[in-house]
Amino acid sequence: MRCMPVAGIWADCSDKSQTDQYLAAFIFLKAPSSVSIFRHKLNWLKTGVSGWALIIKASSLGAKQVIMASRSSEWEEARTHLVAECFHQDPLLVYLAPLSEEEQKELFDYHHSPSDFLAFQQQVESFNLEALLGNPLFLELFSDAFVEGNGSFIDKRSVFENAVKRLAYEASTSRLHKGAPSWSDRIKLSNEVFAVLLLSGAEGVTTADTLNEQYFPRLSDLVPNQMDIHSILDTRLFSPTDDPNNHIPVHRVVAEYSAAVHLAKRINDVRDPLTLRQCMAIVAPNGVVREELRGLLSWLAAVGGEEIQRTAIELDPYTVLANGDPSQLLKSSKMLLLNKLLELSEEDPYFRGGDAWRSLNAVGVLTEDMVDQSRAILVDQEVGWQLKGLILILLERAPAAKYLTTDLLDMMF
Repeated sequence: MRCMPVAGIWADCSDKSQTDQYLAAFIFLKAPSSVSIFRHKLNWLKTGVSGWALIIKASSLGAKQVIMASRSSEWEEARTHLVAECFHQDPLLVYLAPLSEEEQKELFDYHHSPSDFLAFQQQVESFNLEALLGNPLFLELFSDAFVEGNGSFIDKRSVFENAVKRLAYEASTSRLHKGAPSWSDRIKLSNEVFAVLLLSGAEGVTTADTLNEQYFPRLSDLVPNQMDIHSILDTRLFSPTDDPNNHIPVHRVVAEYSAAVHLAKRINDVRDPLTLRQCMAIVAPNGVVREELRGLLSWLAAVGGEEIQRTAIELDPYTVLANGDPSQLLKSSKMLLLNKLLELSEEDPYFRGGDAWRSLNAVGVLTEDMVDQSRAILVDQEVGWQLKGLILILLERAPAAKYLTTDLLDMMF
């Protein structure tokens, strides 16, 4: 199966059985979930093992073959050199190609014929999401949202909202029973389960007794006093693993969006004991956002109120911009976001690092009321080019662009 580009490494080593769990952790965390052969064993990195330590650990276990994978933008040349040093041979780097447009159409037609693929493609392009269509899971999610939204997208948030509805509604009819929760109730229950899984670092849920409760807690223990909690496993919001008792989220972004909806609702409810400070103590202990929860933080900003937005931006402005749906930010939050990005750029002009070549899906951030702030960054000679380049990316198809024509021309000549 094809998926979004990932980097793979092969090296000769002796006892493969000992290394699978470590390598699978790295593969699951960095690669799309369509690399399904490894995704049932994600746990180890969540206990603090770094990618660097993982390579060293793998080399000490003597496996005959080692396979690692990551997003290609996150695989550094230094890691290639480290692998060569640890395994005493140069690794073979390969890249899986994204689906071609023809393959995308075939997959779309398979799921949603006779819906119009061209109309779907145009809707996706209007939100700069077309780069994600090469991943078959994203294509399926977006096409579900397209059909659920009657052939149109309002914004990126609505794309995932409609996709989740579709995933929850299309349950296995062979397992549904009278009195089962409605699709909306299944979404609420799933949102809560996703929140627990992400915050705790667990991989998925189990329906049986297990010694591996840290990574596969019993579903009935996560949401007590819910007799029909197991009905959420009949939806497409969860996928089975090689172990028939275990299930994992269908896609990490779906889990992040859904968990954020649940947490934001609780934080905004004055009657709920959960506070924003308590939540952020888990998401960003000591003020540093946990790497695996950056997506959750960005979606919290997208679905939360002003207080949540400002807190998230203060913690990690680039994460809020690069993930989730920053078009949902209030004007005051967008202004704070640009100011914090400017501060970040002053501290580190190359703050985007290897992410600099990544295309952002952030349509709607630079609206007409953000013209002055955008111009100030573009014309300031002291501002680093990574930040200016980021503003130029955000101006593509942005309402503010038409008011900055002269400034953009001055930058060229």
